Parts: sequence; C-alpha cells; structure tokens
Amino acid sequence: MPLRPPLQDGDVAANNDARQTLGELLSPDTTSFTVTLFEYEGASKIGVPGLVVEFQEEGHTQNSPQQVLRTDEVGQVVTLVPSDSTVRIVLKSSSWRFVGRPYATSKDVYVKGESAERALPVERISEFTVDVTYEDGRRYSGVASVSPDTGVPHALSFSEDGSSVLALPAHKKWTLHVSSRRPGFGGGVLALKSEDSEGSNTLVLARVQIDSGVFEVQCDNVAEGSLVDIRISARTDSVSAMTLDEISNWPANLPYFSTALAPGAYDVRVQLSEHSSDGKTTIGLEVVELVTGQTQTVRVRLALPGSIRAVVVDQHNQPIVKARLAYSNSTHFNWDWTRDEPPGSQSDGSDAYAFSDVNGVVVLTGLSNGSFEFICHAEGYGQVSLTAVVPSGGEYDLGMIILAAAVGKIRIEIEHPEAAESDEYEVTLLKPLAGIVRSAERFKGKSHVIGELALLPYVVSIRYVAGGYGAYAKQITLTADTPEAIVKFVMRRPPLKPDDD
Repeated sequence: MPLRPPLQDGDVAANNDARQTLGELLSPDTTSFTVTLFEYEGASKIGVPGLVVEFQEEGHTQNSPQQVLRTDEVGQVVTLVPSDSTVRIVLKSSSWRFVGRPYATSKDVYVKGESAERALPVERISEFTVDVTYEDGRRYSGVASVSPDTGVPHALSFSEDGSSVLALPAHKKWTLHVSSRRPGFGGGVLALKSEDSEGSNTLVLARVQIDSGVFEVQCDNVAEGSLVDIRISARTDSVSAMTLDEISNWPANLPYFSTALAPGAYDVRVQLSEHSSDGKTTIGLEVVELVTGQTQTVRVRLALPGSIRAVVVDQHNQPIVKARLAYSNSTHFNWDWTRDEPPGSQSDGSDAYAFSDVNGVVVLTGLSNGSFEFICHAEGYGQVSLTAVVPSGGEYDLGMIILAAAVGKIRIEIEHPEAAESDEYEVTLLKPLAGIVRSAERFKGKSHVIGELALLPYVVSIRYVAGGYGAYAKQITLTADTPEAIVKFVMRRPPLKPDDD
C-alpha cells in the first residue's frame, strides 16, 4: 500500500482506544459506522490515509457535538452514530474533495443500522490562478472552458473583478480555451500550471483584423433562479443551421456575451434548461442582424407555458366531477380515443387534458401559446367545443361550461335459437382504444338497452354467460343526428376441433 504525505500541524488523530472498546459502547440506538475514503489509481481503488474527516448528525447546530477523526493506514475511520440517521461527512483536508460534484467537500450519507459501512471516492485537487486580459489591458469577462487530457470539458465563468482560482483534479493536465467576447479581438488557448509549479497562468487576447461583433443576450421574463440554454446559429435557408455559440444551464438573470462573430443574420434561441422547466419546453427566439465592431444587446422573451380554467356544471348549475377538458395542436387529435389517465399534459403535438374536481373546477396547465379548440365532456353528458387564446405565462378563464345530459342510447338485439329467454348475457361497453365505459353488465332475455350515453363512438362486446359461444364485438357511433343505435348479434356455436389423432 503506497504511503501518503505526513499529516499537517493541527490534524486530529483517531482515538484508537475508543475503537478497541467499540462493542462495549454500542446501544440499541447507535451503530458502528465505518467509512473508507479511497482514490482511483487506474482500475484500482487505493485507500487514502491521513485525511481529516468531520462527522455531523442531521439537524446539528453549532453547539452540537462533532467528531473529527483521521483516516488510518487503509483509509478508514470508525465512529458511533445514531441508527437509521443521516450523517454529513465533511472533508477538512483542503487539498481533497469528493468525486462527482465540483468543489464537493461534504457528503450526506444515510446510515442504516444493519449496513453501516460506506466507501466514498475522493480526489486530490490542485489550484490554478488564472488571469485573462485583452491586449488593451481590459480583463476578460464571460464564459470559457477548461478541458482535461482525458474526459469531459468543464464550463467556467470569468468576471472583471480579478483573477479566477480554479480547483481541479491534480492527476490530469488541463487546458484553458477562451473565445473572444469583444469585437476586434481573438481567442486563445493556455496549458495550465498548478500553484506549486514554475510559471504563471496568464493569457493575453490579441487584436485581430477580422471584422466581428458580439451579442449580449438578456432574458426579460424568466423567474429568479432559473437556468437557460442559449444557442446562437447562423440564419440560412437550410433546415439545419450551423450553431456557432451555445451554453447550457446559464443563470437567466445574468447577461450572456457571445463569442466574436462575423457580421450577418443570426437566430438567438433561449430555452429553459431541463433543471428549471420540469420537462416543459419553453423557448424564445429572436432573429438579429449583427453589425461589425459592436456589442449588441438582444432581449429575448420566452414563450412561457399558459393555462386555462373553467367551472363545469350541469343544466341545474350543479358541479360535474371528473369532467374532462382537452385540447390538441395535432390535426390527428381524436378526443373520443383519449385514454382515462390521471390529470396532466404531454409534450407539444400530443393530447393534453385535465379533470374537474368536486367543485367542477378544471385547470389545464403547461399549454403552448396561441388559439386552440378545446373540448369538454363528462360521462352521461353531451360534448361541447370552445375556443380560447392561451397567453404566455398567464391563465385564460373560460368561465362556466354547461353540459347537457346526454340522450344517447344503444339497444342490443340477440339472435340465438339455442338459448332460452331466461339465459343471461354479459355486455361490456368500451371506447375505441381508450378503455372500459360500462363493465360486465348482465341481463336476461335477447334484448337490452343501455341509456344515458354521451354521443361518442363505442365498442359493444357481448358474451353468453353459459359459455360455449365465445365473445362478439361491434363498433358503433352515436351522433346528434343518430343518438340511438341498434346493435344486432347473431350467435353461433363455433365448429369443434378435429381430434388430434
């Protein structure tokens, strides 16, 4: 096992005596918690000794007791913690951090009484102080990227306040890539040197003769704390425009300065990132002509999802529960085939719907902006169509929707010479591709009426309860012109299968 550097002054050693008598100290409410801190060396996991670790119980205060221990020769620390509790593990050694999150010096771990052992990867970090300036002395501000010799590049932000200090894994070589954010200046590349090596990390961006301009992108109507994805593309007649500058998860309250671009027409597209939008597509697009030698401000307003509200009642002004309000921007929308699923909406181009509550109130959210046709329907009532304009980020009130009691009726007639009038049949009524409307309704005799139906397409499925005849099904449609329909079934015993021999 390779040895690590010696401990620094002030490091606290683990109490080995307490560890030897650990079994005597355990109570039903505590458990022995073993933590191993390791680093990867190629494909191997090597324990890291000498790391100072602080343990804090969930909900701790400054006055709560905290345990500070140091990993032993195999990278382990052992402590007592309450059973089934959350413990925050804090790395006090500043040159190390947990793997997987930038600058992560702490990690919350849930400790189960029966499995109180965790192995956590850590990595040694180096600090790089970086200065980036333009040739005229002005400090660089904006977004750059730093890439390792192997792995994924990291985006980072520079401000005009001063030097930037980067904490990066020490076992990789890092290269800084900077694109100009000012007209008339070029970008640059710099191989980074750590604090304990010779040389400085200073990059000067020189003037260039190429005509260029810069966009300053601002979002006007995005909630505080939101993140956006920004993409700037050359505007052409081609369907696949070339993206010349883009960034993900940019703070929407900060202006974004693009790279220096050649003059011409551009699409500046801003979209709420997946971390801010809960899966809903929210986009703003501006078409802008970039002028040489200028920093142009582009204000983008996002088309925020809108909603509509209504109160659904019957002809006596009584609220209707589970009335369904639906819309679609798809030309292939068929309300009658919408499945009976929980309230919610799908992505653009598919059906979206919601159900009314016990007070008849229905709110349909996450809608694209524009004018759409909406349809309202409830079981046992007729269907109505409405038109509403969905506002950006607002709500359109449809007011009160009155549904009249449905007058649809299906009469079932059965031709079955071998059956008696007292024999039973079972009928199930379904909507095509959408599920059951009336389930397993039994009747005697060779005719039956199902009333109070909405004017919709249905599938009528019939079964002879005594068996031996299989199931029969037919599809019919009730409309305002034909609110009543007769469905006839002729039942015949299926032919017998021939013997296997």
